[in-house]
Amino acid sequence: MTLRLSLQGRLLIERDGNVVALATHEAVALLAYLGVTARPQRCETLAGLLWPDADREGAMAALRRTLADVRDAIGAEMLTSDGQVLALDPGAVTVDVRRVRELL
Repeated sequence: MTLRLSLQGRLLIERDGNVVALATHEAVALLAYLGVTARPQRCETLAGLLWPDADREGAMAALRRTLADVRDAIGAEMLTSDGQVLALDPGAVTVDVRRVRELL
């Protein structure tokens, strides 16, 4: 299974060659952030970044809902989480922005 994120120009998310649509801007932002950073991220940090005006409980609830949507769209096996930290499977994900960085 592979996931490809094209973030430069027109946004394109593909899983195994099929276009994936995400329902919210926050879901896209979550996936993009995890893909570009290419390292595990603390859930509290992600919630604060995506919902800065919400209180902690509200932001964490919104992250859980968004994460469920992302898992449904790209497949649960693409994400790892221990409840505190969240990451994309680095071996299964290619991101155009990271590729450009590598070439520079």
